[in-house]
Amino acid sequence: MRSAESVSGRLPEAAKVVIAVVLAYVSFLLTMYINMKPILDSLIPFRVPYKILPVLGGFWYVLWISLAYRLAGRWYGVVTALLIVSFCLIASTWFGTVNPYFNIVGFISFLLLGILTERVNGGVANLVCAGVNWLGYYILLHGRIDPVGAVVLLVVAFFSGLAGDYVGRGVAALVSRLIGRV
Repeated sequence: MRSAESVSGRLPEAAKVVIAVVLAYVSFLLTMYINMKPILDSLIPFRVPYKILPVLGGFWYVLWISLAYRLAGRWYGVVTALLIVSFCLIASTWFGTVNPYFNIVGFISFLLLGILTERVNGGVANLVCAGVNWLGYYILLHGRIDPVGAVVLLVVAFFSGLAGDYVGRGVAALVSRLIGRV
């Protein structure tokens, strides 16, 4: 597979920006229109907030970030992550909380999600993203978190993020081959 730089080197900058915006918007739409909270709350008995991040964060967020990075090049995964969180924050406060500082937690967690997906892998990125949100929940909202549930969901977060990263790599390789044939 060609590296992100060689694939993205063939694209004009405007196309790279369009890729980041479209992928971020798709991720945002999935977040807004598919309500997984009741399902996850009934399936996962632990008292842990924001279960969507560790369980589905790999496919709903890391996948698009990884794909943007691999198609458009360095830093476009980070741009995509920041666009996702920005679209979400335009639509609502972070996870519906009333504390305005918690929005900053969401922004920081997705900045780290983008950077770590590009530089390390989606597993570590998703794990850190979920951890940052839980830490913010604990500190800013004085919420209680089940420690056993948090450990279990951090393991799930790693594998979910890793899966999203590998799917992103596979889709990017397929697109790269298709572009190479044109």
